[in-house]
Amino acid sequence: MVAERAAGRRLDLVRGLGGAACVLVLAGQALAGGVSAALGWGPDRYRSTALNVETDLGGRRYWQAGLDYFQAQGGGASTLREYAFNLSATFGDSLDLALSAGRTRDARLHIDGAGLDGRWYLQRLWQGRGETRLDFGYSRNRYRPARPLPRLVGRLRTPVQERFTLGFSQGLGDRIHVYALRDDYRYDRDPARLAALLIRRLRIPPSRALFLLGLPDRTDVLGVSLLPTERLTVDLTRTDTRDVLGQRIRSLTLAPVYRWGAWSLGVSASRSEAGGREDLFMEVTLGYFP
Repeated sequence: MVAERAAGRRLDLVRGLGGAACVLVLAGQALAGGVSAALGWGPDRYRSTALNVETDLGGRRYWQAGLDYFQAQGGGASTLREYAFNLSATFGDSLDLALSAGRTRDARLHIDGAGLDGRWYLQRLWQGRGETRLDFGYSRNRYRPARPLPRLVGRLRTPVQERFTLGFSQGLGDRIHVYALRDDYRYDRDPARLAALLIRRLRIPPSRALFLLGLPDRTDVLGVSLLPTERLTVDLTRTDTRDVLGQRIRSLTLAPVYRWGAWSLGVSASRSEAGGREDLFMEVTLGYFP
């Protein structure tokens, strides 16, 4: 019985990727950019789908526009949906900037925000061979409950979040890159009260609260990117996130990506630890960039 269920999941995955491939070819041919689709799964019946569409707008700044859609559900929770739009441009040969706007929706919490992120390629200053890159970013997001709060807490004002990002990447030769990044979050009012209220009302286990509420305090990322061949890239990333309630989630992700022609196929395996529990999340991404 277990083998039959496993075979059924593999067949569903193959069918899903086959259907996605047909859609990607049609969309990729219609756009001067590219398309990618992803399927994810994990414990507690967690399932996710994602779609990314990019199109080149041309111009002297190499303008590019993109749309992202993400949907996830697990453990009997309501479906989470995220939508995002971004517009990016290149300035000279050393600076990339991207404007973004997005919203997150589920049955309990709504988040709306916008941000600006950039990459500054510092090796251009001294004509270095290895890539030296500074990443930076800022975003502002407003939180609000999806439904009116009870009268006793009706005066509770929901917070506005600001994200400050700073990262650094260094190439060690042509086939190895190491990188580090940190996100710091600030709120215009104490978000812990809102988080505690929603957790009590929804009866969310503490180990799951961070995933559903999305109220982080700080995120640190360390990683290395390897290029064993011209077609294969392998990323190994360590992420450490703390939320406003003092919860901590650590994850280790291995993500190889293989490219051939206009196609790319990526597999991501992420082991996370939170509240004394370890979980494994998987994701398969198929891309078409003609």
